[in-house]
Amino acid sequence: MSERLMRAAVLAGPERIEVKQVPVPDVGPGMMEIEVKACGVCGSDVHMWKAGHGWGPMAQAKDFIMGHEFCGVVTHPGDGPFEVGERVTFWANLYCGECDMCRAGQEQLCRAVNGQNYIGFVYDGAYAERFVGPWRNAYPLPDTVSD
Repeated sequence: MSERLMRAAVLAGPERIEVKQVPVPDVGPGMMEIEVKACGVCGSDVHMWKAGHGWGPMAQAKDFIMGHEFCGVVTHPGDGPFEVGERVTFWANLYCGECDMCRAGQEQLCRAVNGQNYIGFVYDGAYAERFVGPWRNAYPLPDTVSD
């Protein structure tokens, strides 16, 4: 079986974004895949574009995909609760789900991640045709909200 590819706007250096063919990540345990329908450009994206790399000490130095404000349609639900064709958006803050802060519903204060691991900042984001990420970060979009 050949590797699946997608187009992505890759941060390739300071003030340099290149559209490249990149592999679609595999959908592993706890993950899901969506076809990206829309992705906003945030002020933090402009800062990363100027710097030429992601945000924080765990950020990739190059060939990084930004985009943390996005929505799309489920193409592979993985082992999660979503259905193929369902419209979703994602919360960009990644978290362990096991520390005391996560168990208290304060995932943004996760002790394992410590505010340093976000979709589109450290973890490849959604300036791409597809996005693969944790299904626990996905939320259904009602029909009253457009792409």
